[in-house]
Amino acid sequence: MRYPVTPAEEELADLFMGEDQGTLLYMMGSDNDTLRHGNDAFDLVLDKFGQHPMANYARMTKGINAGRRFKRLAPSNMKAVQVREPKAEESTRLLATVADSGVLDPVSTRMVLYDLSCVQRDAGDDAGAGRTLTQLSALGIRIA
Repeated sequence: MRYPVTPAEEELADLFMGEDQGTLLYMMGSDNDTLRHGNDAFDLVLDKFGQHPMANYARMTKGINAGRRFKRLAPSNMKAVQVREPKAEESTRLLATVADSGVLDPVSTRMVLYDLSCVQRDAGDDAGAGRTLTQLSALGIRIA
């Protein structure tokens, strides 16, 4: 990674540094309250630097996380499980933007397209999922 050349790029780089952000990138997102600082940093990246190519990494992390169900123990009853259902619209918007950006490496682009197709399929958008899988096939990946 090159040294940031402007104060804005330095601020952007700082927003990606931190244990929470590293954990979120590794896990492809999480709703866990202990990672709130990292999620807040990624939200700021998208709000303040949304047009910068690096914002696509925050978008990818948040998009993949939004597309899946998240379970947590209820604070009032540690035996009860609270479920946050997938946020298909948010996930689709974020992942489609990432896929169209042309910024990510080929492996990450394929992962984003596959996840996007799964979110679309699970949301009942079979036509959208089909278009996304066609886009993925154009990259040389065949999905059975």
